[in-house]
Amino acid sequence: MLTVWKNIAVFLDASPASSRLGDYAAEIARKHGAHLIGIYGINRVEDENPAGSYARGTEALGRMLSAQKAANEERVLFAGRHFSEISQGLDGGAEFRVVWNDRARQDPVLHSLHSDLVIVGHPKPHGIHHSWTADSLLRMTGIPILIVPDARKVATTGEKVLVAWNASREARRAITDAMPFLISAKLVTVLVVDAHLGSGQFGEEPGADVAVHLARHGVRVEVTQIESDGAPIGEVIAGEASKQGSDLIVAGARSHARPTEILFGGITRTLLAGLTVPLLLSR
Repeated sequence: MLTVWKNIAVFLDASPASSRLGDYAAEIARKHGAHLIGIYGINRVEDENPAGSYARGTEALGRMLSAQKAANEERVLFAGRHFSEISQGLDGGAEFRVVWNDRARQDPVLHSLHSDLVIVGHPKPHGIHHSWTADSLLRMTGIPILIVPDARKVATTGEKVLVAWNASREARRAITDAMPFLISAKLVTVLVVDAHLGSGQFGEEPGADVAVHLARHGVRVEVTQIESDGAPIGEVIAGEASKQGSDLIVAGARSHARPTEILFGGITRTLLAGLTVPLLLSR
């Protein structure tokens, strides 16, 4: 069981929201003594300025290409300086990688496979080619994904954690992948929704067994059982997280779709729809 993270990857771009995401990732790496990998996805200037394609003549074309090269180099240098600032003093060290988005269709997998945790933004996963989503990244790599909303309302990181527990393989896997968070948290709440509908899958006392398991790992844990009263489960989980002041939700990404199809099921998509708290997903 992984109790520490050694490698954390975060996908970034030049947007203000991504800058805040970088700060968040650096805080996690600093707290857990992990090595931080900043992966900047950058569009080339020529991709964003199609007017340049109308340049005619050798001299004009040369000036255009030189200007584009200088602009691209300046953007890379700016991104590198910013990442150096936010990662300064990390015990585990840091590295900065540049991925040009016109060549990044497979790079997200390659950069993620050697990490313990991958951090992405939401609703746009900053720095990842538009053909990729957190859904596809989780499906292709199996690496736990920490989805951090641009509209994040909590300032702390992993101090009050809500674990959505439905006694499934995916939920159990999520607990394992989130263990570094759970062990260091001030309080972990195991949330069981509609236990009476589980047909005995939770045992005699829903949530109690997994809480004992966590307690034996030194996790400060409590169990909360609530009823949905017919409301969407994702909304119930999000509402409870808000009520308890949770700064992280841990859940299993579960779907009955085939592996080649979308992974996120209805509960996950409901959670993502109005997400204001970071969400760690595993499968």
